Amino acid sequence: MEELAMTKLGVADVSAIATGVIEVVDDSDVQEVKETPLYSNIVSEQVVFKESLARLRKSDSTEAKVVADKKRDGSFIGVRKYFDSLTYSPVEAVCEKATKLYGIVNMYGSGVESFPDSKESEYLSIIIAKLMEPANLQMVTEVGGKEYLEKLVKDEKEFMANWGDQEADKHAFRNSKSATQSRRKLESAINVFYGYLVYSASYAPANRDKFAKLQSAIYSRYLSIKQKYNETKTDEES
Repeated sequence: MEELAMTKLGVADVSAIATGVIEVVDDSDVQEVKETPLYSNIVSEQVVFKESLARLRKSDSTEAKVVADKKRDGSFIGVRKYFDSLTYSPVEAVCEKATKLYGIVNMYGSGVESFPDSKESEYLSIIIAKLMEPANLQMVTEVGGKEYLEKLVKDEKEFMANWGDQEADKHAFRNSKSATQSRRKLESAINVFYGYLVYSASYAPANRDKFAKLQSAIYSRYLSIKQKYNETKTDEES
């Protein structure tokens, strides 16, 4: 399915993309699109997301915690994808070791990073402990994945340090967890709807051109928001 990559975007920009989708659809004359539950889902999830952000801003320390969560998510995905890629290695020994390591990393499925924060830490601690066992750590080292694992360990520790005041800040913890879940639901709602437009632009019995126009307009909004991240990366590399 065609998707808009939003994982690395800031929370305000994810909301801006949702707003852009809503504006594009509301300005269109394709009633079928306006009436689909897929579009209604974006509208409702955007409301919930904005409410969770309003609560989240009440905690001054939330931003550091969100950043730490995104870092460990990226590190875990990196570890999983690295081992997964090596399962296709033409070197039999590497393939066998990578398959065992990927089984450990993927023991809870491929969506650990999408779990609520506390549950994610619980599962990651188990996965990290398994990978750090001498025999497994030896395999990690032999297939060149030690740096990936070390980064995951570092980022998980950083996340837990940022959440060190959980008991004293339960209200902020609940709000942040709520915001994280709401963001993921909103991203999912946007991409399911976007996939529907892409499919309809090719296969709808009628209004294909209008579906294509909507899809293009939404993608243009997305690119205009994403562009600033590309510009920032270019500036850092120059």
